[in-house]
Amino acid sequence: HKWAIEDNLVAEAEKEHILHNRDFYDLMSAHGRVVICENDLELREAVSFLSRRTQLYLQGKEQPGLALIVVRGIDVDMPPVLGDINPILQSSEMAFMRNVLGKFAEGC
Repeated sequence: HKWAIEDNLVAEAEKEHILHNRDFYDLMSAHGRVVICENDLELREAVSFLSRRTQLYLQGKEQPGLALIVVRGIDVDMPPVLGDINPILQSSEMAFMRNVLGKFAEGC
């Protein structure tokens, strides 16, 4: 099975990233913690739901868990980033993401 997190983002430019095995993802979606989004509305709903669960977890009202969102079939036109992006790169949010992703990748 060929797949990567960025499959749908680079599928047109990188043919090896196309979601070749649709049945694999359909089977995964049968799991209660896996959501397949086919359009931007479904993606917004999934992220909103997970955001609510995260808030409940932070309040001690929800158990921890892992959720997976598979995105396929969404065309997104993103404007180019204009100007100086150093303030973004040096922001506390980016530092947090680097820390989290670094911890996640430890030992890989």
